[in-house]
Amino acid sequence: MVKHRCISFDVLGSLDDRSIQKVLREIDSYELRIALKSVKKDVLRAVLRNMSKRAAIMLIEDMEYMGPVPSKFVKEAQRHIIEKIRDLEIWGEITIPKASRDK
Repeated sequence: MVKHRCISFDVLGSLDDRSIQKVLREIDSYELRIALKSVKKDVLRAVLRNMSKRAAIMLIEDMEYMGPVPSKFVKEAQRHIIEKIRDLEIWGEITIPKASRDK
């Protein structure tokens, strides 16, 4: 078994725009809304700038309408997205900046 370096969900904010767009195409929008409930503002901004204006507005409205989400659901959604990011890196579709990796 190949052991991958650990990455946190915040890595999404450090990806280049092309990579973020690839990730967004690969993940479920509902799961994205849940995962973004407790992220740093720079991560949320990175995601929003890579969406159409209409999609970004809908995402924000949906997140507000959703209300509080238990942290276990947020962490699970983030874990799924991290797995997709790792898969895209393995397939050579994106590159995760070395500075963004956990030690």
